[in-house]
Amino acid sequence: MRSPKRQRLRMTFAAVIVLMLAGCEQALELGPGIRAPEAPLQRASDGERFEHRGFLLEPQAEFAVTGKLLARRRYRWDRLAALAPWDFAMGWDLMSDETFLEWVDFTQGDRFLFRKLLDPKLPLRRIERSSANIHLIPADAAIGAQLARVPVGSIVTLAGTLVNAHDSETTTRFLTSLSRDDVGAGACEILFLEHLEIRP
Repeated sequence: MRSPKRQRLRMTFAAVIVLMLAGCEQALELGPGIRAPEAPLQRASDGERFEHRGFLLEPQAEFAVTGKLLARRRYRWDRLAALAPWDFAMGWDLMSDETFLEWVDFTQGDRFLFRKLLDPKLPLRRIERSSANIHLIPADAAIGAQLARVPVGSIVTLAGTLVNAHDSETTTRFLTSLSRDDVGAGACEILFLEHLEIRP
């Protein structure tokens, strides 16, 4: 029988391998050119509040975006993970052109999207206005399973409702952004995702 210490070491080693493989996901390459030229569509919602996974969701706007999946991250341990397990970083306009994207590095952490410009002359405000970090609430199990299979680098359409989320256990409120011009804390969209499509 293996000792508890050896078992823990084997589990730790396996966890490290999983994390390394997750970080080495090969992005899909589509070639140069703007692949998703249009900004997201948004209009006010008059939907009623509803319960979902222990949260009260308050609709704010109908929302749809077609863009390049720049990065994605699965969250498991923060409170929002029970509701929105995935963050997708989406890019449109210039941020869907791989020739341009060679000069921008993206990382995600603590529910933020970080952009590193490899050329300081790049148009930072246009980059910020043409990308978004979206917290995704799958409307059902089928959509939740789809999220795990979307390749980084692909062109994806996401559609649903931007919502504010009220945690019934802790009384914490998570507020969605309703603008593509904001940055920093509070700039992420919270999307109740009802439709997902990978564009060929």
